[in-house]
Amino acid sequence: MVDTDPSLEACVFLHGVRYEAGDGIRYLVRHAVVPPREAYVERTAVSVALKSAYVGSMVQEARGENAFVAFVHSHPHISRPTFSTADDVGERLLAPFLKSRLGSSHHVSVIVGSDRWIAREIGQDDPSEVEIVSVGAVIRHLSESLDLSVDHELHDRQIRAFGPIGQRALKGLRVAIVGVGGTGSVVAQQLAHLGIGRLRLVDFDSIERSNLNRLVGATPEDVGTPKVNAVARHVRSIAPSCDVTAEKADVLSHKVAISLLREDFVFGCTDSHGSRAVLNQLAYQYFLPCVDVGVGIHVKNGQLQRIVGRAQMLAPGLGCLTCGNLLDAGQVRIDFMTPSERRADPYFVGAVVEQPAVISINATVASLGVSMAVSAVTGAPMHARLALYDGVQGVVRSATVDPVPRCVVCSEMGALGRGPTWELPSRSAGH
Repeated sequence: MVDTDPSLEACVFLHGVRYEAGDGIRYLVRHAVVPPREAYVERTAVSVALKSAYVGSMVQEARGENAFVAFVHSHPHISRPTFSTADDVGERLLAPFLKSRLGSSHHVSVIVGSDRWIAREIGQDDPSEVEIVSVGAVIRHLSESLDLSVDHELHDRQIRAFGPIGQRALKGLRVAIVGVGGTGSVVAQQLAHLGIGRLRLVDFDSIERSNLNRLVGATPEDVGTPKVNAVARHVRSIAPSCDVTAEKADVLSHKVAISLLREDFVFGCTDSHGSRAVLNQLAYQYFLPCVDVGVGIHVKNGQLQRIVGRAQMLAPGLGCLTCGNLLDAGQVRIDFMTPSERRADPYFVGAVVEQPAVISINATVASLGVSMAVSAVTGAPMHARLALYDGVQGVVRSATVDPVPRCVVCSEMGALGRGPTWELPSRSAGH
C-alpha cells in the first residue's frame, strides 16, 4: 500500500538512460516507482529513509546500457529547499554503491519543495546542479534556473500577454529550425521578434530565383548562396542580440541529427519525409520537443483544388507523425538514399515534382506553429497541439492524434526515452 499523506516526506525512485549532449550530461527519465508504505524505515514530516533492501531492488531494476537512477524525496513544508548535511552524508554512502552496481558515478538526487525542485549529481566532490525540465504538451522548468534579464521596453506588449517569466523562458530558449524555406524563414523571423535567445538554422539548400517570392529576408543578390545565410542575416537585422548560427547541412546525416540534442526546441519546416522521420523520432527518443509544420496546395488540370496546412507538436504524451500515418515509408526510403543509390535502384523512377507555394499561406501555417511553441514554453492558454488549416474555407480547427499503444516511435515499447540505446534513422556515414 502507498501512503499518500502529503504532510509527510516521501520518496520516488526514477530510472532511465543518460547521454552526453555536448554541453553536459542529460538524463531521460523513463520510469517512476512510488515505494509502498512497507518500504520505509522512517517517514515523518521532517525526515525519510528507505530500507536498504528496497533500494537495492530498485537499483537492480535500473541496470542496463547508459542506465542511471534518481532518488527523489520531498520537503513538503519548505517552498525552496536545499540539500541538508544529512543528505550529504547519505549520498556519500550511496555513491560507491551505485557505481559498483551500475558501473557509473552519474546519478541524481532530487528534492521537491512546495514551490521549487532542486537536483544535483550524487556523491560528486563538487556536485553540479542539474536542471529539471518536464517535457510534454507544456515545457516546465521545475528548477527555475532561468535567471535572465529581459528588455521590458522592447517586449512590453508580449510581457503584458505572457508575463516576465514567460518572456524569460523565451529568451532562455535554444531553438533549431530545420529547413529555412517558405515556412522556416517565416518561423525564424517571428522567433527573432519574440526575443528568442539562441537560434540555429539548418538547411542544405541554396537560393534559386524561384525561391525569392517566399523566402523571407532573401534578395536577388542572394541567388546561389545558402538559404541559411540570408535568413541568419535577416534575423540579426531584427534582433542583433540573438545568437544565430547558420549551418548548410542535412539533418539526414547522423552527425547533424545528434547535434540537435544541444537545443531545447526544434521546428521541422521541411517537406522531406526522411527528415521529418528523423525529427519525429528525436522528439520522443530524446525528449526533444518539436513542432512540425507542413503546407499543401493541390492543383488539378490547372485549377486550384485544396489548400491545407498543419502544425503539430511532437513531444511525450502526444501522438507522433507515425501514429497519424503522416509519413510515407517509401518516400522515407528514397530520401535516405544517396544519388548513386537512387540511380542504381530499380524502384526509383523520375524526380520530385515541384509543388505550388504561396508566401501568405506559408505564413499562416508558420504562425500557427510558432504560437503553439510559445504556448508550450510560456504556459499561455493556447491549447492546440495539432492545428489544421483549410485555406479554401478559411478555417483553422484544433485536433488530436491519439498515441498508438505499441507505436515504434512514441510508446514505451518503441523509442520513447531510450536515448542512445536505440538506433536513430540516418543516412550512412560519409554521405
